[in-house]
Formats: sequence, C-alpha cells, structure tokens
Amino acid sequence: MIRILNIRGSTPQDRRERLQRVQDWMAGRGWRLADYAEEAGSAMFEREPAAPPLGLFDGTRWLPGPEPWKPREWWATLRAEPRLAALPAALLIVAAVGLLSALGPSVPAPWEQAAQEQQGDWRVVTASQLNVRESPSPRAQVVGVLFQHQRVLVEGVVDAEWVKVGLPERGYVASGYLRQAEAPPEE
Repeated sequence: MIRILNIRGSTPQDRRERLQRVQDWMAGRGWRLADYAEEAGSAMFEREPAAPPLGLFDGTRWLPGPEPWKPREWWATLRAEPRLAALPAALLIVAAVGLLSALGPSVPAPWEQAAQEQQGDWRVVTASQLNVRESPSPRAQVVGVLFQHQRVLVEGVVDAEWVKVGLPERGYVASGYLRQAEAPPEE
C-alpha cells in the first residue's frame, strides 16, 4: 500500500522540517518513507509489511494513493476491504443531507457572503500560480497562493507593481498578473 503526500514550504529547509514531522507521524502508524522528490516536495510512503491492519477511522487510510480512484472498481474495493461495507450507508446519508440542503433555504458560505458584501475592484489572476506575499516585495514571506482564473478583491494599489488583496487571501500580489474581472451577474 502506497500513499503520496505533497510537502509544502517556501524553502527547501521548510519542506525538510515538515517532511521530518510527517515522517515521524507516519512511522508511528506503520508507514515508512519510500521516496522523496525535494524539488517537487512530493513524498511517497509505503506500508510496513509487519504493520497491523489499518482501522476504519485511521487517518492514513484516506490519504491519496498513487492512482486516482476509479468508480468501476468500487465494489471490488468493498470486497477487498470488508470494513468499508458501511461506506455506502454513509454515502446515502451524505446524499440525503445534500438533498435536504438543496431543498431548504439557500445560505451562502461565509466566504461567499463576505465577497457579496465587499464592493470593490475585482480582478482575475492570469498566471497559473500567483504568490500572495506578506508585504509588497518579491523577497517577502509567501502567505498564500492564488490560481489562474481565480477572482480576487483588490483593496488598494500600493504602487505600479503591487496591489493589496483582501479576498480570498489577504496580502500583496504583483499587479502585472491580474486583469480586470467582468461584472458578476445580478441575481
């Protein structure tokens, strides 16, 4: 059994420290580090052969594996792991709750509500990934990441190169990687 984890960090030293903490946590649950690609921050853990079987609620059971889950193998998975037989009942409960929430009054998520309340300069990210920084400097600490086509609320312009953003992340981004967003449709 294999699990793959992405170790995040702004520097290789940060990633090595986080990898050590994750490695200690996984070792206590019967996993060992099989491979680590430092430049990508990708760690592959392998289950120790002598480790006891995973419990149904073991946190490492639900970590991502090397291949995506394939729906056509769903029942084969249930036959191989009888402890997962309770999963279809849990899925029915989740579906029922989703149906009830769809039929009930629509309550926006806190982020959506805050976004609706904020009237301002909305822009769209044009880069595949855009770092949100603590201060308007390329050497400042990265506090978040925005992705291409994501909408952001610009709270203010610092100078020709930097703007302050407030939603969904709070910090500073390079203004050259943003374009004006179209007005959201009125409901």
